[in-house]
Amino acid sequence: MLGAHVSQRGEFVPAAPSSRVLRCTARSTAMTQQAPQRARHLVSSVYAASLVLAALGTYAGRLSGPFIFDDVQSVVDNQTLRTFGAALSPPRETPVAGRPLANLSFAVDYALHGASPAAFHATNLALHCACVLLAFLVLLKLLAAEGLPEWLRGLAREHAFLAALLFCVHPMTLELVLYASQRTETLVALCYLAATLLFLAAAVGSRSYWLQALSLGLLGICAKEVFVTAPFVLLLFDRAFYAGSLRAALQKRWVFYASLCACLPVAWLLQRSGPRSDSVHFYSRDYVLTQARIVPEYFAHALWPGAPQLDYGQLWPQHFADSWPWLVFSVGAVIAASIWAWRAPRSGFVWCWALLILAPSSSVLSIHTEIGAERRFYLPLIAVLACACVAVSALLERALRERTPELRRAARRTAFTLALCGCGALALHTRGYAEDFGSLRAFWSAAVRARPDNARAHYNLAETLRREGDVGGAIASYRGALQAQEGYAEAHSNLAALLSVTGAFDEALAHAERGVELALDSPIAHYTLAVTYALSGQIERAISELEVTLRLAPDHWDAHRSLAKAYLMLGRPRAAREHAQKLLAHIPNDALAQKVVEQTGPSGIER
Repeated sequence: MLGAHVSQRGEFVPAAPSSRVLRCTARSTAMTQQAPQRARHLVSSVYAASLVLAALGTYAGRLSGPFIFDDVQSVVDNQTLRTFGAALSPPRETPVAGRPLANLSFAVDYALHGASPAAFHATNLALHCACVLLAFLVLLKLLAAEGLPEWLRGLAREHAFLAALLFCVHPMTLELVLYASQRTETLVALCYLAATLLFLAAAVGSRSYWLQALSLGLLGICAKEVFVTAPFVLLLFDRAFYAGSLRAALQKRWVFYASLCACLPVAWLLQRSGPRSDSVHFYSRDYVLTQARIVPEYFAHALWPGAPQLDYGQLWPQHFADSWPWLVFSVGAVIAASIWAWRAPRSGFVWCWALLILAPSSSVLSIHTEIGAERRFYLPLIAVLACACVAVSALLERALRERTPELRRAARRTAFTLALCGCGALALHTRGYAEDFGSLRAFWSAAVRARPDNARAHYNLAETLRREGDVGGAIASYRGALQAQEGYAEAHSNLAALLSVTGAFDEALAHAERGVELALDSPIAHYTLAVTYALSGQIERAISELEVTLRLAPDHWDAHRSLAKAYLMLGRPRAAREHAQKLLAHIPNDALAQKVVEQTGPSGIER
């Protein structure tokens, strides 16, 4: 309790407060000052929890679908997943080739759960949630940066949450969760966003964080080679929002950028042997022409979500006359975006973020087996959605500029509520499309609906229907593949095989011969033609094609079996016994080969 005394002059003098009172007063003042900060942290925590719940709600009950397409190479047939040591050397010509971090993560899932698709999808969902949370933190710090408009800084948390929520439930992210082998994109996005968050810490502090940057760089490079763009994207980020110029950015944070760039030689080491040389080539005119049409589609689907484009197909020869308008448009858009980014660095940075991340897979690197993939837009999607949220909010602020503060606050609350409703509708939209990953038939049927001109989607649907015993549906789908791309050798050969079964030998022979014409070096095409000849009664011509098959593939055991049977039918037991013995050396219990050997003596004379 405070006391008082009377001075010698008779004045009333209050006693000095005690140290305990001073401590209590200071603590009370500090708590009062910290209260708004704690409230902000609580709101941010609620937003973060809401993002995770949104992801779980969108994908609940949708994780049990089968392995799809590339998953067979990445998981089912990937023998390196059996041990962690072997996992660091992924098999060549697979989606994980040259990407040891992704392969190691598959090995962890395999060790814990075996080849369970649901387990792999659950891990993918956890990684997607981590990316969403990091995107929220990055946007929260960015939109609260000094120099931005006061109204935008005041609404930084709301804008960051809405952009992250849209990113969380957007249908363009479906593959990253329900397509196991596409984890490569989620892992590199996680490293990319973590490096961005680390840069934001370095930009407002005095530490260089070089060791953390080096570690993230190594992880990102080992996840997917697109991380090589990170140092350049973050340098432009620094110029736009913090340093003001490239020179100032390099002078202030050269250690940070040097640490990230030190990882670039690792990318060269991982890719120098061409781990995917059969599918990835250096520059292709046809590929560039296709990208001129596909990249604008990414942006359109980001801003107006529709049915996911589950497969864009493989590269086919392109006609310049059909593609030049798109090429002119795309080149003009890139030039305009570059000028915009140079003159207005902050608003133009969205283009830098999106186009630089897309650049490797949309320009000099030609991915023949997959001309497009919405998952490549996973990281650019964050910037596009954030820009859209801020743009809509800016229009609202301009419309309410002359209104009273109460009306402006009410309008903001209404707009935020409507935006949340829109996000909920988008989540239901995405959840509905997630059903397409529930079976291979549904997946490829959806791929055909989304892109009816995609020959590969028709072909894979036909293969799925054939395995399920739906011969009529398979034949129709093979025809659809050939209608989309007449020069599809495998579709011709497989259609011929099914038509032979139904007795349509004339049409079957036409397709089988066309398949051989398109793929002279394919043992499968020659074998299919041989079987078609045999079923139509042309044994001599069948034998001729079977011999070609064995010249191309000496270990084609079905061809040995067919030749043994054909030679026996023509009364040539010695040749029949020769092929039967080769077959028994590899498959000792083969019934047909045993029968041929029993029917022919050691000298090749039929008994």
